[in-house]
Amino acid sequence: MIDSMIFFASAFLIIKLEILIPDHSPVGKGIGKEYIVSLKDGFTYVFSHKNLLNLCFLCILINSAVVPFGALLAPIAAEMFQGDAQIVSLLSVSVTLGIICGSLAFAKMQEKRKTNIVVTVCGIVLGAYYIFMALISRYIASSAVQKVLLLIGSVVIGIALGLMITYVQVKFVKEVAKDYIGWVSAIRYSLTYACAPIVSFLLSVAYQAAAVETDFVFICSGFIIIFLFVFAHMAAHCRSCE
Repeated sequence: MIDSMIFFASAFLIIKLEILIPDHSPVGKGIGKEYIVSLKDGFTYVFSHKNLLNLCFLCILINSAVVPFGALLAPIAAEMFQGDAQIVSLLSVSVTLGIICGSLAFAKMQEKRKTNIVVTVCGIVLGAYYIFMALISRYIASSAVQKVLLLIGSVVIGIALGLMITYVQVKFVKEVAKDYIGWVSAIRYSLTYACAPIVSFLLSVAYQAAAVETDFVFICSGFIIIFLFVFAHMAAHCRSCE
């Protein structure tokens, strides 16, 4: 119910936006050629800057890391928490609130703390949250206690996501020259959002083929995510030392 209200509120706000589209009539071939040249220049710019490559990889990693949560949200409620449908709304709303708080908290952070270590720590927290959620479903019998722990954990992970997302957004604006901001942003979003369905598909195939329990999937995902974020931090540190 809450999700549907948010959806319709967002749709109403979007409808109210007035977008002016300039009327240009260039030759079709010119458009295609200009697009290819712009795309090539954008990729050249990204691959010639190590910091931007690192940020693109972090975006892909962050977006891929939240796939298990979104793709298996229904099995979480059905299998891990005895089919309690309230769990889905509890997780969704608490994570969303956490993301908002994380974004606000980033603005209050000291400038010297706004480094890649923020993403690494928050990524480790995300992986630990998956393991934490699986352990709750296995070893906590009380439904009320489960919900309280999930509420706290989901808000914390939402804050971590908010910090990571805001850090990457701000860092991109600072790193990219104004003339390239459109191209680089398009490339970043394309790479980031293209990876999510791929990871979701691979996760679904593995989940069905292995016929394992959902909590086992989250435990494995948690350890993999922790490893990847630590590895990404170490790789970025090594590149910066070259």
